[in-house]
Amino acid sequence: MAIKDTPPLATGRVLGNISGFDELTTLTDRGQIPTSDHYHTKNDLFLLLKEIRDIFKPEYLEELEEIIQRHVQDLNNPHHTTLIKMGTSVLQELYLLWLKSGHTGEREDFIKQLFQYVEIADIDTTLQGESLNKVTSVRGVKEFLNKHNTDPDAHEVLWETMFPGSYVDATPSMALHGYIGLPDFFNVQRDSTLDVMDRTGKIVTLPKDKLTEDYSVGDPAFPIFPAKTNNFLYSENFSNAKWVKSNCTIVNSTTIPHLRNDNAFAQVISENGTPTTVKEHLVSYNLDVKTNMVYNISIFVHPNGRDSFGIRIPSAIAGRYPFVHFNLSTQQVFMNDTTDKSIITGGMTKCLGGWTRCFITFRSGSSSTCKIDFYPLDIYDGDVNYKGEAGKGVAIFGATAVEGSSLPPYIYSNNTMGKIASTNVSTPIDKWYNPNAGTFVFDVANVSSISVIGQNKELYTIADSNIAISLNGRFPANHSGRFYFNEYNATNTPLTNAWSTKSTREWVTLIHGYDATSALFGYNEDPQYTEKQVTALPNPNCTTLYLGCDRFFGNHFDGYIRRVLYYPKRITPENINFFLEE
Repeated sequence: MAIKDTPPLATGRVLGNISGFDELTTLTDRGQIPTSDHYHTKNDLFLLLKEIRDIFKPEYLEELEEIIQRHVQDLNNPHHTTLIKMGTSVLQELYLLWLKSGHTGEREDFIKQLFQYVEIADIDTTLQGESLNKVTSVRGVKEFLNKHNTDPDAHEVLWETMFPGSYVDATPSMALHGYIGLPDFFNVQRDSTLDVMDRTGKIVTLPKDKLTEDYSVGDPAFPIFPAKTNNFLYSENFSNAKWVKSNCTIVNSTTIPHLRNDNAFAQVISENGTPTTVKEHLVSYNLDVKTNMVYNISIFVHPNGRDSFGIRIPSAIAGRYPFVHFNLSTQQVFMNDTTDKSIITGGMTKCLGGWTRCFITFRSGSSSTCKIDFYPLDIYDGDVNYKGEAGKGVAIFGATAVEGSSLPPYIYSNNTMGKIASTNVSTPIDKWYNPNAGTFVFDVANVSSISVIGQNKELYTIADSNIAISLNGRFPANHSGRFYFNEYNATNTPLTNAWSTKSTREWVTLIHGYDATSALFGYNEDPQYTEKQVTALPNPNCTTLYLGCDRFFGNHFDGYIRRVLYYPKRITPENINFFLEE
């Protein structure tokens, strides 16, 4: 059958599988992609992509496909090289060498002598590529190109480089992806609204019990967090007296749109014009912190004459130079070598519309008032003190200060501390789940850069809330960057487990495969995989997948989930590299 182009009837998302097709259109409900041909056979799709991988951005995949298609289908020398051009320089050098050896004659005489001893290679000899005394004719080149263009394995090495490992010869029976959305059969419980950045780069508010992807961390991903409080009283109004200004003013931009309000412009930290005086240009907030608590401070920043920005905390907390500086153009992060990185870390994510979300994470010492400084910079790895220029600075939006190490969704506040409730996500394990064999693949934020004492961060649990537990995976408390896999048998007794190595990556891939004889675990930093023998199947008496929390809706993941795939078979070790992309 063929799937033909029809006008979209709705803008909602549909998740499912398509089989038995001979032709597929790439038209979407958002209109045509910028190509002239929208139809591909099954063989086309297999040869071009094998299986689409989320590590590639959609726009990159489109560009890559176009390049490869043009190359493969171009019968007119796609490398734009002529035999005349290729041979002229070589023949000239040989001719000059011939003259230096004492011979005389014109170039044409030399060429005639040279080629009287040359044997023309046939197509089989050319393909073998082993002969040292035969050359390819123009006809031979043509035959080679024809064979190349009709050979489905001509670019096998290219494909193996782009798609390492062995792809899974099965279709996921369950999948969620940030670029697609949350399937309807997932249940979401949250007793508050939630602010996220949509695909247009605007901050939008979701109602209770609603969850969509958030683009404020760069790639679209689902925020699954416990209850959070924004300890900044004013997250958008930087003109308020709570935000103390030093050698700068807060003004409204005339060119940079507001991230929430379509009818307004962003606020800007504008330097005072003191060309002969070196000053700090700060917007500061006096934040009350608890003893030995981890905090995450974040803010959206846009260049406005300055493309560098900094966040600083008091030296009493993290020793000398407790700051993180950001280059908004190059996405470089600078921390002084003397900074204690076990107490303070930082990073940034590129957002849409020229905005960047910058953050700093630190552990407090004693309970105190902590002065948080935000400031533009003339050089991202330079001093905070410099000669300001009137009108230059950065636009800012959405200041958030929360307890915990993870970068949270934006939390709006206005004269009171903003709050969000915990997000609980679950789904019944019905037709998509195979109790006898299966594999989960997760792409998630690495949430354990600075561990929170006594807090597990659960990623997935197959269980019944009161009786049974089967599979579980989490970032345990006090094990920064390490992941722990668990399996339980029919009596809820541990069946097997495995620890991953530590990773410093921003995003990590985790794989958990199971059947009646072994368990298979994969993680980015591990050499390849960990396989352990088992004596029984994981507990079959379970009803629910809990995603980003435990079976009692506690110990939330406290981070972003980018992708979840489930295959109703245990994948092989050869499949691991396909997902880990090593």
